[in-house]
Amino acid sequence: MNPNDRNEKLSKLDQLLRSEGSLEAPLPPGFQDRVWRRIELAESSDPARSFWETVSSGLERLFARPALSASFILIWLVAGLAAGWTQGRQDSVQMKVELERRYVQSVDPYQNPGY
Repeated sequence: MNPNDRNEKLSKLDQLLRSEGSLEAPLPPGFQDRVWRRIELAESSDPARSFWETVSSGLERLFARPALSASFILIWLVAGLAAGWTQGRQDSVQMKVELERRYVQSVDPYQNPGY
């Protein structure tokens, strides 16, 4: 194929694409905003970052606000105290039942499983 023939065919193709390849359809509303939002999201999420780096940066952003970090710490403190109180209460009830059983066995020899 002659290079001039090839250039001529490419120029014909270029003319055809330019004349018939353009669309006059309007873009949907908010199209540019969505495109820019997707670009920002793609740039902000680095695929090379590990899970823990992502969690760490999220916590850093969360604790950057003093009021939010204080409320977060307070919530965890209250949750820890409630969990500790519940566990201590449960252990206390179990200990009371065990001590009552031992007392009855020490007073009533027929309750002792050894007889």
